[in-house]
Amino acid sequence: MNRLLTAAILLCLPIAAFADIWFCQTTHWAVLDQEATFAQEHEGGFIIDTDKGFRNRASNTGLYGGSCIETTDVSGLPKIFCEEDKNLLNGTTSGVQLFIDIQTQTFTYVRTNLWGGFGVGIETNMGNCTKA
Repeated sequence: MNRLLTAAILLCLPIAAFADIWFCQTTHWAVLDQEATFAQEHEGGFIIDTDKGFRNRASNTGLYGGSCIETTDVSGLPKIFCEEDKNLLNGTTSGVQLFIDIQTQTFTYVRTNLWGGFGVGIETNMGNCTKA
């Protein structure tokens, strides 16, 4: 029985070892909707765990949403692409994507919303990432 338990643990360990964790800090934030357009410097950011997904750093729940994969862009450079499971993190969200450029350690986050009476809007965050 002990051998079976040890074997099961050893099989699970390599899977957990492949997760990458990134801390991304927003430096600029912009919103475009039917009412206004504005951009500003901004504090905030995201935590990306390639196994668990991603979350807002300010989230009190600690819950991750969506999924992330390591991929390459058209030029073959490594990227991390995350996409929210529709309406998982925010009931008003219609689409969320986050991209990390591994080479430059920068990110772009884009969220399209359906804000009830405010119409359609787009929010974007840009900033720098650090791999844990």
